[in-house]
Amino acid sequence: MMRVAHVVVAGEVGGAERMLVDLAVRSAESGAEHTVAVLSPDRRVPDLLSAARLRVEARRTGEGPLAFLGQTFGAAEVAWLASVLRRERAEIVHVHTFASQVVGTRAARAAGLPVLRTEHSTRAFDERACWPFARWSLARSAASVAVSAYVLGVASARAPWATRRMRVVANGIDADHFAPSPWPSGGPLRLAIVGRLEPRKGVDRAIEAVARSPGVLLDVVGEGALRPALERLAHRVGAGDRVRFLGYLPDVRPAIAACHAVVCTSRTEGLGLALLEAMAMGRVAKARDRPSPVTLVAKAGDLHARDVLAPGDQSRARRAAGDGATEVDERVGLQFQPARRVAPAATSA
Repeated sequence: MMRVAHVVVAGEVGGAERMLVDLAVRSAESGAEHTVAVLSPDRRVPDLLSAARLRVEARRTGEGPLAFLGQTFGAAEVAWLASVLRRERAEIVHVHTFASQVVGTRAARAAGLPVLRTEHSTRAFDERACWPFARWSLARSAASVAVSAYVLGVASARAPWATRRMRVVANGIDADHFAPSPWPSGGPLRLAIVGRLEPRKGVDRAIEAVARSPGVLLDVVGEGALRPALERLAHRVGAGDRVRFLGYLPDVRPAIAACHAVVCTSRTEGLGLALLEAMAMGRVAKARDRPSPVTLVAKAGDLHARDVLAPGDQSRARRAAGDGATEVDERVGLQFQPARRVAPAATSA
């Protein structure tokens, strides 16, 4: 089997890390043995991977821009990563997330190994501060995988010279793990939003929408630097008693099962893993198509389990949702019409 070393540099657990678990635990299907090297200030990142019984090498790092620059241009993290690659006898280095691209590529070059990148989002290509770093790594990568056609389009527009080395390999989920669950009975309409609490995810938009919708509840699943600002926003717009911040959850299924719909209000989104999980569990999934293009369906609108599941799983999911799915579909559609004003307080705080 090929020996693959994955490099993850992350401040907290997000969709990229959860997707990596699903990939790396399947050695037989992937034809590879997997090791994960983690640089993170949050112990929960390596813990997630270790809990899946993966081979994990972890090094604690600082937080913030200065820590990123230090590990990107410094020698210590590169030397540590290169030693991991040699010790694990890696044959290829697979880098995930923007922060891993330069340090992972430098370590791979030091060890004389090829680099594969997975583009989990468009951040590396459409944020001006990120592109110089991403470009350096991309120019030295053997291949690049985009998680959706949308991500590939953004990447190709920014780096047409690299298009021939790019391919789309769409993220997937374990439909047995995220099996349909009974539709919530009684109570008010409950929405959930799952993801890192960062500006690109647009959680402030979901809070604003709930504030305009009396009686609707919102569960926010995830951690990130914006949490304090988002909590203040919820109280400022009068929704503090209807928005719950659940923080990081190692298993998101109970939160999805407790809600009627999962929403995505991202300003830009590579794929939207939580929407796939919601659909598999028989929940309505609602996404705004502008200005956050989500490429799970061919056109803007509401997403249902039938869009991504095999026929047998479709019927199971629809039975789990029951007749209430149509009602939730209509109510969420009303609440997530484009607003006249989206308060930027959370993203500017």
